[in-house]
Amino acid sequence: MSLRIVLLQGPVGGFFRHLHGDLEAAGHRVRRLVFNGGDLAFARGRDYRILRPDSHGYARPLETEFGDWRPDAVILFGDERPIHRAAIAAARRIGIPVWCFEEGYIRPDHVTFERDGNNANSRLAATFDPDRPPERSPPAPRLIGQTQAMGWAAMRYFIAMRTTMMFFPGYRHHRERKLVAEFVFWWRTFFRRAKAARHDADMVARLASGTAPPFFLVALQVHDDLQLRRHGRGWTTWSFVEMVLESFRRHAPPDTLLVVKSHPLDIGYGHHRRNLRDYIADRDLDGRVWYLQAGPMGPILRHARGLVTINSTAGLVALAHDVPTMAFGAAFYHVDGLSPEPQGPEDLDRFWGDPPPVDSERSLRFGAHIRASVLIPGSFYLPETWPGIAAAVLTRLAAPSPPITPNPSADS
Repeated sequence: MSLRIVLLQGPVGGFFRHLHGDLEAAGHRVRRLVFNGGDLAFARGRDYRILRPDSHGYARPLETEFGDWRPDAVILFGDERPIHRAAIAAARRIGIPVWCFEEGYIRPDHVTFERDGNNANSRLAATFDPDRPPERSPPAPRLIGQTQAMGWAAMRYFIAMRTTMMFFPGYRHHRERKLVAEFVFWWRTFFRRAKAARHDADMVARLASGTAPPFFLVALQVHDDLQLRRHGRGWTTWSFVEMVLESFRRHAPPDTLLVVKSHPLDIGYGHHRRNLRDYIADRDLDGRVWYLQAGPMGPILRHARGLVTINSTAGLVALAHDVPTMAFGAAFYHVDGLSPEPQGPEDLDRFWGDPPPVDSERSLRFGAHIRASVLIPGSFYLPETWPGIAAAVLTRLAAPSPPITPNPSADS
């Protein structure tokens, strides 16, 4: 059956252009909407339409577009982008299903593709049946070079977007970074990763060997990530770090370490290392807090006594290793028997001395549920994996799914 499909904003790079071609090759009609010069740069070679806002934004233009063409599905990347929030609301008013891409919940070798929303908006917890035996999923490939490929694609996207802003009046990007600031951000990221590579590798090796003192891990996130801003319940990176450090100082057993792990895509922002060093000196925490700027998280997580985060998907990796996890933002892995939802910092005070155990069988089944329901092996930034992702998308679009009831009261 031929479908009408609208593609909105995708991940930086050429993945959506490839997906566009594969959808058309499968007999579907595709309409690509672009909103800025970065979108346009990576849509060239396929048909596209520029959608411009009216005086109230994109809600009415999107609803007009959907109402006139009547697509069978809308596909987008990142459900909390302002444009995509308006698109989801417009689609719901009309009764059009929305499929949302996101980075893989279980990384680094998967992408996420699910109906209705991602992360805190995901239906994974609601559709999880802990009594159902886990389904088998295909093994993920071992992929390398994703961070570098994403970095170069992001630089190209932001150059194209920022240098053509005068041609797209009314457009505001969900990440308000100036062009020069974006250059500095990515340059500092590459420079700091290279500078700290030996130090970080040695730290990872020590933590992963099991010879380090008992430690808890803090997983930081990208400071302007929309899942953090929309579902972080008011926490910022540094306010969260201060709360965790103070709780650790006052309540953690004296023989334990705290390892603060930066997000690999946030290394170029701020001065976490310097801020931590100053805070550690002021609070007499010297030797008890380590900072890990880069390096893989998986090898060290299995040795941690617990993980603390706002709402990072690192929590899923921790739970897969039966590592107690506390997430202070809205997280879809707040499931009975897995990660208890804290009511306040006092829960963290108790966590250091008595982390609640993870139900291993429930964790195994929840991970299998995620893999079978929403994950696809591959990477948005490595072209050799794109045909496999597109094939899985086609399979899911063709599968029967519950109808969408039009909701006239849905807002953007």
